[in-house]
Amino acid sequence: MSLTELWCDGGLHGKNPGALLYGSYKYNNYEKITLNHEITGTSNESEYITLIAGINAVIQEYGCVQDVDLVVRTDSQLVGNQVHGYWNVNAENLKWLCYIAQMLLGNFRSWNIEWTPRNQIVDVLGH
Repeated sequence: MSLTELWCDGGLHGKNPGALLYGSYKYNNYEKITLNHEITGTSNESEYITLIAGINAVIQEYGCVQDVDLVVRTDSQLVGNQVHGYWNVNAENLKWLCYIAQMLLGNFRSWNIEWTPRNQIVDVLGH
């Protein structure tokens, strides 16, 4: 049994929508990983893409995650509530991203996305 805590945050270089997307994530005691997504989009797309990258990194680290409990920390209430299924995903550009995140999370023994105040995200990830 293993508990893994994944911190993630997406962002934009420019104005929303249409700016270049970036993000960063960190899990366990590893160093922060910063990503430049090399695409333009919305802040919500950036949050999802960064979440998916972080989940993939945890899966690659452990290989089999059927005995891993994952806690995701994000300041995006939209992403957390949509992935949990509490809120509908109305934006077409987010539907497939939400689906991918849900499918990846389904590999874990348990998972939860917890809203975390922005200042705590900044303390851990720097943005």
